[in-house]
Amino acid sequence: MITVLSLWKGHIARRPTRREIAQEAARRHGLTFEELTSRSAAPRIAHPRQEAMFEMLCAGHTKADIARFFRLDRSCVYHASKAIPARLEAQAA
Repeated sequence: MITVLSLWKGHIARRPTRREIAQEAARRHGLTFEELTSRSAAPRIAHPRQEAMFEMLCAGHTKADIARFFRLDRSCVYHASKAIPARLEAQAA
């Protein structure tokens, strides 16, 4: 979560936007924002995109909103929600 300063409430938590999450995921993987949000199915782009989708879900964004952001079907977001934990579990083993 990102902390922002409110004049009335002091420091409050704000969930990151979908764009902020996508930009951070692209930066971590050495991609541009445009590459990450493209429709490419190449693993070097699709896997970071799935990570961004998973992070968006964890931040509280809906599958429909995430799919709309990436111009994809909700089933792609559903697949990412299953693929990332499985990939992390396989790496830990």
